Amino acid sequence: MKITFKIIVTLLLVFGTTILFSHLKSFNPEKAARYVTENAAPRSKTCCAWYVMRAMHAGGCPISIYPAWAYKYILPLHNFGKVDKQNYRPQKGDIVVIENSKAHFWGHIAMYNGEIWVSDFKQRSMNPYRKSYPYEIFRCRK
Repeated sequence: MKITFKIIVTLLLVFGTTILFSHLKSFNPEKAARYVTENAAPRSKTCCAWYVMRAMHAGGCPISIYPAWAYKYILPLHNFGKVDKQNYRPQKGDIVVIENSKAHFWGHIAMYNGEIWVSDFKQRSMNPYRKSYPYEIFRCRK
């Protein structure tokens, strides 16, 4: 059931409204990072995808709201490429997408602001959870 749900959602995402905006590829990581930082709450509001989506809008990338885990399929449609995790050095505007799990049904998404990772709150590390989960890091292609 879980796999079928992901396949259906992925197909809807790929053929949905995202395609309408795929020609708009100008993303300003400075503006996005500033927005996500200025609007972060003191604690998690369980709205990470909403906050990162709004930051991406502020940075010039019109993107729709999806479950956090789904952005690993959506970001490449908006000129974001996967970053090699070996020897990774974060850059302002990088986005981490953490896979969903039984404990975290929607997954997680956050943006690097040049100093820390921020989603709907300022995180202590890239992974806000106690356990490790599979993740991908994305960076806008220039």
